[in-house]
Amino acid sequence: MLKNRALLSVVVVLLLVGLAAGDSGKTNPPPVQGCVACVLRYGCYTCAGGSQGLTCNTLDCSNCITSGICSSPTQPTEFGAVKSNGPTTGTDGFTIDPDLIAMVGEVHPRFAATLANMNNLSIGIRPDTYQVHWSPVPIKSSEVGAFLHRSDNQEFLTDLNRRARAIDEGVLSGKISEIIYQVDVEQTAEGVMVKLTVLQGSDIDPAFKHLTLNMVPDHEKAALMRLSTWTIE
Repeated sequence: MLKNRALLSVVVVLLLVGLAAGDSGKTNPPPVQGCVACVLRYGCYTCAGGSQGLTCNTLDCSNCITSGICSSPTQPTEFGAVKSNGPTTGTDGFTIDPDLIAMVGEVHPRFAATLANMNNLSIGIRPDTYQVHWSPVPIKSSEVGAFLHRSDNQEFLTDLNRRARAIDEGVLSGKISEIIYQVDVEQTAEGVMVKLTVLQGSDIDPAFKHLTLNMVPDHEKAALMRLSTWTIE
């Protein structure tokens, strides 16, 4: 009996060795990097597995920002306030001059609020492609400063969330549409260029569809970008 068991063990070992040798020329596929998306859940934007980008940030119920290009979509099964797979570039982040954002806000408040929200990203703004989702909640020029200075405007932001939740119920039911922007950030010889394009707009906002900002580093703060030229159309 013991002899038979010993022979059986030898056979099993030889089979395993043979299988391993037969697969030695094969390579395992690289691990799939998870992708993320902005989704509405219970009247608030949140981050989930999806196909929009590689990182995702939600600052309020009213908006959500993804960055990077996703090549391996995943199913939207995980939800949370923030989901990030790390930065998509090694370049240090920068912020946009608040005075420039305020100037944009005089012409298009939501464009300016978008730039203000990007200024508040934990890693800063980096050369990349961003997709920005907004609840169609009205924004005034006078409110842009609250998006820039969040810690001093909690009461406004709390009210913004309340208004957004009510409006998002209409988005979830299909009665109204969300607002979607694409923001492309590119390095230039002088500094950076930011191009904002309306992918899906709303009648509650000015009719402009494109914003382009050419910016150069501040003389004293290299991570602060100041205006060189800008166009809106």
